[in-house]
Amino acid sequence: MRYLAALLFLATWTTAQAQIVPAPTTVPFGSFVQGQTIPSQTVNLTSTTAWKATPGANWVTATPSTGQTTSTGVTVTLAIVAANLPVQTAAQGTTVVFSSTATTGSPPAPVTVNITITHLPVLSLSATSFNYNALPGQTPPVSSFAITANNPANAAWTITPAVTTPKLGTWLEVSTRTGSGSLDTVIVLINTAGLAVGAYSGTITVTPGTPGTPAVLPVTLVINSGVPNVSLSSPYFSGGSNLAFAGSAPATQNFTLINTGGNIFSWTATVATISGGNWLLASPKSGTSASTITVAVNGVGLAAGTYNGTITLSIPGAVVPSLVVNVSYTINSTTPIISANGVVSSATFLNGPLSPGQLFTIFGTNLANGVAAAVPVGSMLPTTVGVTSVTLGGLACPLIYVSPRQINAQAPFELVGTTAQVIVTLSGVAGQAVVVNAAATTPAIFSVDGTGQGVGTIVRATDFTLITTSNPARKGEAVAIYCTGLGQVTGGGVTGLLPSAAAAATATVGVRFGTANATVTYAGLAVGFAGLYQINATVPPSAAPGTGGVITITINIGAVTSPSINTYVK
Repeated sequence: MRYLAALLFLATWTTAQAQIVPAPTTVPFGSFVQGQTIPSQTVNLTSTTAWKATPGANWVTATPSTGQTTSTGVTVTLAIVAANLPVQTAAQGTTVVFSSTATTGSPPAPVTVNITITHLPVLSLSATSFNYNALPGQTPPVSSFAITANNPANAAWTITPAVTTPKLGTWLEVSTRTGSGSLDTVIVLINTAGLAVGAYSGTITVTPGTPGTPAVLPVTLVINSGVPNVSLSSPYFSGGSNLAFAGSAPATQNFTLINTGGNIFSWTATVATISGGNWLLASPKSGTSASTITVAVNGVGLAAGTYNGTITLSIPGAVVPSLVVNVSYTINSTTPIISANGVVSSATFLNGPLSPGQLFTIFGTNLANGVAAAVPVGSMLPTTVGVTSVTLGGLACPLIYVSPRQINAQAPFELVGTTAQVIVTLSGVAGQAVVVNAAATTPAIFSVDGTGQGVGTIVRATDFTLITTSNPARKGEAVAIYCTGLGQVTGGGVTGLLPSAAAAATATVGVRFGTANATVTYAGLAVGFAGLYQINATVPPSAAPGTGGVITITINIGAVTSPSINTYVK
């Protein structure tokens, strides 16, 4: 009964709301030619509140523009102001919004009426401009345009060619100057006789009968010497032929080779840097025509500072056979920078793929504002420590430790694919992305001294004492090996979780003492540590330690073998 009463109340509340209802909500005026009369259209409006009409463009009006409550409906006339309506061949649209002017109660949401109209020019032309390139005395290829008369009642037209360079020149003409109605072909005539090497300009103006707006077609003519005359142009040039990059991961820039001389030329681009190594990239490096060259910079491994380089264009046989683009790249001192080969396994400090759940380390500069260890929130590691955060493949990484030169983090269990980008962000400033490989598993054993070498972190299973030269493991004894990179776990790993229970790895994990295979009883997450894995194994009776009881130990997952590390067996 309470549920039914609530529904009845909601229905009563809904019907009591104020409403504004226009009909129709779409008004297509149709297609008109400039100068034609455009009839008005009407909308019937019913409203339970005072209202106003707001046109979305100055070429439409609504009359009346305001009104009071009207349950029987009021006729609102929509009219087109032709003088303000753009002339174009495609349909265009706007809106009229009807909204409440009430200041009390619950006014309804505004209602929109959509308006469309096509306002054609009297004459439409099939071209917008003409460009010619020729040798002295050479006649360029013939071109033409068509005229379409959109208004048969006003179809007369005149064509006026005019030369602006040189003043009063006569190199531009058309095949016909007057006519009426549509015409398929108006030929543009170019006469280069007597023209010296250089650039020339003119116009072709097509004027319809009144009313109507003339259409102007720009015409350019370049007389070249037959020798390539190549110049460079770019919206990115900061002055002359200079490109300036700044920040950790700036967008690419480009410049274009423009030839105003001979039509055939070849070029090559040579990239050089004054300092910082191979941070400057350009593509393509060669070509046989006017081309656009894309320029990029790669700041991975660069310290803060300004770096300079050049891109030299060699153009044999050109008026200017060599052109130089100067490039500068500035990295701010507050930008986090990952060192070259600076993303490594936390267990070995070696480069290699990253795997889901793995502990990894980042080395660089400006990685954090200070030194801090992560403080778990409940049983979860944070993804931001201080003002530092890290993403891997676009996924937030739980952090364990941050400092200006080092970050320890966990790779998300959601990591997929064969490559991923590592990005460090400091106070909202993202460093340049570093691409690393990714794999399902990347097994590696932690060392006692934290260097990734020497003696492994392996303990006796019975009392958890560290295996050392004075406390060696015995053949047949159970040990626990602490490692990372065993990959996904049963049920799916939770990124950043400090696990309270064991979770076995889904991969089949093997361990070798020297060349002898050990019996593995468990391989999976270590309780209480995010990203730390534990392998419980039995030292094989056939293990053959060397002098002093030293023996190497490796983890094997399919064809993947971890770097070897030492332990002691008696």
